[in-house]
Amino acid sequence: MNAPAAPEGPMLDFEIFLTNRCNQACRYCYTRYMRGDKAEKKLTFDQLRRFADLVSGDRRVRSAFSGPVKLEISGGEPLLEFDLVKKTVDYIRRNKLDFELAVATNGTLLNKARVDYFVRNGVDMRISLDGIKKVNDRNRRFAAGGGSVFEAVTANLRAGFPTRKHMDRCCITPTLTPETVDLLPEIVDFFRHELGVSKLPIGLEAYEIWDAASIARFRRALRRMIAGFLGSLRPGSDPARADAAFAEFPVRRELKTEDEGRESTSGTLALHYDGYFYPSPDFVVAPPPLDPKYRIGDVYSGIDLQKLKTILDPMLADIAGKCEYRSGPRNPVEGYYWGIVNNYPRSRIDRVLRSTSELNRAFQEETAYYLRLFAAYKRLYTTPGFGDFTHEPRHRGDNKEIRGLRLAVPHGAALGALRESLDYFLYSEGRTKALTLDASAACPPETLDLLEGLSLYALMKALYLDKAVRVTLRLPAGALDAERRAYFAGHGVRVAETAAAA
Repeated sequence: MNAPAAPEGPMLDFEIFLTNRCNQACRYCYTRYMRGDKAEKKLTFDQLRRFADLVSGDRRVRSAFSGPVKLEISGGEPLLEFDLVKKTVDYIRRNKLDFELAVATNGTLLNKARVDYFVRNGVDMRISLDGIKKVNDRNRRFAAGGGSVFEAVTANLRAGFPTRKHMDRCCITPTLTPETVDLLPEIVDFFRHELGVSKLPIGLEAYEIWDAASIARFRRALRRMIAGFLGSLRPGSDPARADAAFAEFPVRRELKTEDEGRESTSGTLALHYDGYFYPSPDFVVAPPPLDPKYRIGDVYSGIDLQKLKTILDPMLADIAGKCEYRSGPRNPVEGYYWGIVNNYPRSRIDRVLRSTSELNRAFQEETAYYLRLFAAYKRLYTTPGFGDFTHEPRHRGDNKEIRGLRLAVPHGAALGALRESLDYFLYSEGRTKALTLDASAACPPETLDLLEGLSLYALMKALYLDKAVRVTLRLPAGALDAERRAYFAGHGVRVAETAAAA
């Protein structure tokens, strides 16, 4: 019997607001209205169990989405209800439900036993920490006063995440404001090299209007950060920092479909501790009581997909018409939904969208060069046989100077063997070298991607070794489009086209 076809559509993504309790009172907290409710409220285990059964077993829901269910448990502070979190995770894992799990925590209540539990059960920990002490403690404070949130969380990180296995489940989620964005490079450096954090999706405060001066500071901070990444490839650099130049890019990117269509911005559904589903987390962070017109179901009756569409489609169309640059570090739906449920004037909502568009445009313009380089290198190092940037070749050039290399890159070439040849050549004696990468026989798109990666690797590795390499590509005539041709030219890569075969 043939297996049923996998459903097509976006991944089913949920955020559960487990409780309104929190032990912090952050200045920019977007759930401050929940915290302001003096009555302690939370979901019951029965509601959480019904939620898990519903979203994993409802055929209508599963047919509209694809892949595993992405579930983030947040609050308030969910670890104030750790036993409830544990019962929910145990139920999902015991019943082998197809869930990708995460817990969003401020990190102050983490300890080694809890970290070990999450690691054993495949639960990511997304920890809110904004960076160096003066940045973090500016906005993140204990509700009871006293003490440094920064010192408490970093102590828990150092004690609770002793191995790479542990750290691989750790994701730090800083939020930068117009007042703190100047320190972006220093924050990245601290997390990567002081704490050893690799997952670092830095976000920008989503509800403020960033003025021209704030956006200009963001541009300068991006330039400084990228200059630091590329500078770490220069001769004599610490190898650990050189590899970090190609670590996962630290600024969160909300990537959309190719045409940035409306459906791509719908985002995450929310389950509130009142037991109802809402179209987005931004619909449940308004002053109480929450507007029932935005409810799209509950854990007993299920999710009304048609009502979800009816609510969101006009809003997403409005966003698409007023926010030109929707891809980048700031998702336009967050500020828009926030404005709608908080009854902001339309003029202010439109200003938030314009601000979002300008921030995303600044990001795209300032990072285009580096992100193209990063993508090319990522294609290489995620392929078996390539490895990290700095490892040295097993075989050297026997102290002989090798000035030139012509390396055939046929379709389907083994990447490990190509790198060995490149490194043997680049590490050999002699400072000035000429490299020809020859794909003149055939050059389908995947081979072009490989050539881009190899040529950029050769240029960056030569820089790291304090050498100069001139790269030439031999390609069939017409293999390059204008964009790729301009990109190669911008890096000084020469293209030699061969006549098409008769």
